[in-house]
Formats: sequence, structure tokens, C-alpha cells
Amino acid sequence: MLLKIALGLVGLGVVVFFHELGHYLAARIVGIHVEAFSIGFGRPLLRFSRKDTVYQLGWIPFGGFCRLKGEHALQEALAKGLPEIPKEPHSFFAAPPLARIFVSLAGPLGNLVFAILVVGMLWTVGFPVRSPGTTIVLESDYPLVTAEDYAYPATEAGLRTGDTILAVNGSRIRTFSELSELILLEGNEPLVVEVDRNGTRLTFTVTPAINPETGLPRIGVYAWIDPVVERVQEGSSAAIAGIRPGDRILAVDGVPVPHTIALHTYLSSRNPRKVSLSVMRGGAPISVDLIPHYENGAPVLGIQFAVPMVTLKAPPLEALVRSWNQITLVVRETLRGLADMVRGRTAGEVMGPLRISYAVGDVITQGVSSGGAAGIVPAVQFLAFISIALAVFNLLPLPVLDGGHILIYSIEFLSRRALPPRVLYRYQMIGGMIIMALAVVILFMDIFSLAGWH
Repeated sequence: MLLKIALGLVGLGVVVFFHELGHYLAARIVGIHVEAFSIGFGRPLLRFSRKDTVYQLGWIPFGGFCRLKGEHALQEALAKGLPEIPKEPHSFFAAPPLARIFVSLAGPLGNLVFAILVVGMLWTVGFPVRSPGTTIVLESDYPLVTAEDYAYPATEAGLRTGDTILAVNGSRIRTFSELSELILLEGNEPLVVEVDRNGTRLTFTVTPAINPETGLPRIGVYAWIDPVVERVQEGSSAAIAGIRPGDRILAVDGVPVPHTIALHTYLSSRNPRKVSLSVMRGGAPISVDLIPHYENGAPVLGIQFAVPMVTLKAPPLEALVRSWNQITLVVRETLRGLADMVRGRTAGEVMGPLRISYAVGDVITQGVSSGGAAGIVPAVQFLAFISIALAVFNLLPLPVLDGGHILIYSIEFLSRRALPPRVLYRYQMIGGMIIMALAVVILFMDIFSLAGWH
């Protein structure tokens, strides 16, 4: 666990470094003097000065910092009882409000640029993903929702189970995950869907429906996954029944199973205590009795079905477009998650630095153990998405955060007068106490979660 947390902190350090780099570059652009820029913390392993700025490499490789001239002028004004914050030449508070807004905004922008470049680079060089293809199964053929007003847009448009989606709105689709992302990006706008049906190319217009529970668009299709067993969890229902990797499930209680959705729907809708599976093993059909296990009404068999590995790659310009689309989706979902947290819907799912570090470290160690690009790519993508989450969180208009600073400097710009030092101090103190209280609560939640205490 400690190794994973340490690796995660190093990964988060990269994300924090680009955040501080954004502040540094913006300060240089607007003429604010940078007193020190450090990669890492602690005693410097390497240190040099250039143009009155100290650059150093700390021995603790977790992030870094950018110290601007005049950052502590507020404390000086309070200590001396000054009516306004001192404004030395080239100091932070001597800069106009718009310049300070730009510097505060540049940190989150640095995180966004880092994410866009990283994901774009992955698309340019190509990366392997495990995802079903674009052959679809209609939800209407295997319904799990019984509400009368539940819409099936793909069915209404004329698509059929077994169709293979080739393109959406002119963009070639190679995996089901790409299809899902494109639907989320377009919202409830009509989609021009090109499919292959038994060798014939057909075009349909599908208008997504909004899921009332999630607020997300959907067209009412599942991914077609062949019921070929890749892995069986030890001690699971499938393992006890004798299911083996390589088995292909042909039928359940005599009902054909052409894809995994057919098996899942049969078990979910009937909740049988025991089923008879027809299985193809080594070219010969056999019969296996299985006792399903259910969690919250959903069947859990302990089977991982085989999903193909596909290499995704795009030309540089298209790679940047795809990167931007993915980043846009992550920003949307981050904002949605924050909104749900405020409403109290996902409080138990909030992760603090400790659990985030563990999660990053877990992805990195799994990637290294997997080997090759297939192992490294998830770790790099995860860091990019953490970078986006950090950018969005820092833009919240809360004291101490960049968004809180932007709010104060915006008020100063609009009112054409600086807020008194005591007002700024109270704002930062109250906000800081709230942030600290939240940090302590989330830290204990992290500890309880990692320790397995619920």
C-alpha cells in the first residue's frame, strides 16, 4: 500500500508541477517577478539563480511551488495596520486586477493543457484499449426497464440487433466506447448513423433520449459481446459450476445465448435459483448446472467475457480534436460529480489526496506489471484526468483556491477599488477554516476506506 501511495504522490507531483508552471509562465508574461520556482520540496539537490529568480530541484519529488514577489504583502499590511496592501514594483499586488486574474487562472489552464497534450500524444502514437466492437444489441429486444414512457431511440429509427455501426455524423467509429463518448458529446442532438447490415450499408437518423435518472443521453443499445469466457473468478458461482476459460455459452435453460446481454437479461428478469448452461468446450457441447449469485437483484457469476484489444490511432490534427472531446467529457462529469456532492448524493464517493494517490499508484503498478503500452496507457490517461479534476476544483470560487482569488480580483476590477486588508484576511481565514475542516473529514474518510473500515 505504501509503495502505491508513494508512486501516486510522484504522479500527482507531475500534475501539480504543470499547475505551478502555469502560474510561473503567466507571472513572467505580465511582468510579476518570480522569486523562486521549485520542482519538488525539501532541501535542494540542485539550485541556481537566473535574473533574480531561484530555480531548484527538491529531494521530495511531490509537486513544486512558484513563489511570487509580494505574495505575503497582505500579512505585512495586517501586522503594520496599513489601510491597503503595499505595492512594490513588479510585485503581485502591484499588478492590475486583470493581470492577477490571468496569473490565478493560468494554474488550472496549465493542468488542462497538460491533459490535452498527453491525451493527444496518446492518440498520435496509438494506444491499445480493450473494448467491444460496434455491433449492437437493441435494448428493446432485451428490456430491463418496464416503464411505459421508456424510449428506445435506435429501435424507433430502424436499427436492428446485429447491425454494426460504422460512423456517426461522419466520424468513423471503431469501438463501443468511442460510440458512447460521441453520444455523450452530442447530447440530444440528432445523430446520422451509418451501419452495416449483412453487407449492405444503411443510414439512419437517431435522436438520443435523456435518461431521467442520470441526465445523460442514450440511444438504447448495448454492445454485442460474444459469450466466450476469458477468466473465471476463484470461488465464484461459475468456478463452482466448473466453467473454464475458453468455454462458449450456447444456451441457458434451452434459451439461445448469442451474446452476453441475452444471458444477463434471462437471469435478471427471472432470478432463477438454478440454471442449466449449454457450453461448447473443445469443440464438443456439454451441459453445466450453475447456481447464480445475486447482488441487489443483479446476477454475479464471476465470469469475465473475452473483449478484443484494439489499437486506436489518429493523425495529429484529429488526435487533438479527439483529445479535446475526451477532456470536455471529463470536465462535464467532474462538474456533475461536484453538483451531486453538494446535493449529498455521492458524499461516500469523494476521494481526498490519500485515496487519489493510492488510486494513481494502483493504476501505475498495474500498468507496470502488465507491461508494454497496454500497461502504461491507463496510468498516463488517469493522470491526465486527475489533472482535469484538479483544474476544475481549483476554479471553484472558494477562498484559498485559484477560483476564490479570481473572484476577489474580479470584484476589485469591477468596483475599481481594492478590498481592505482586513476584509481580505477575514475572507481567507473563514474560507481557509472551511477548506481545512473539509480536508480533515476527507482525510479520515480516506483512512477508513483504505483500512477497510466502513
